[in-house]
Amino acid sequence: GEAAEYIRSVTQALHRLHREGAGERVGPIAAAAERKPARKTRQKSKPKPKSKKLSKTGKKKKRS
Repeated sequence: GEAAEYIRSVTQALHRLHREGAGERVGPIAAAAERKPARKTRQKSKPKPKSKKLSKTGKKKKRS
């Protein structure tokens, strides 16, 4: 219906604009990809120790 026709026209316009701007985008994107990041990336966290074993009653042992 009417909504499908509208969506189709908008989609076609977006595709056309994307194609038209493709040549202009190649340089800046490639240059930006070669630059170092502005901030340091986070280091992976260290693995957490496994939980304490449960006692015979099913409860964790208390620390001394």
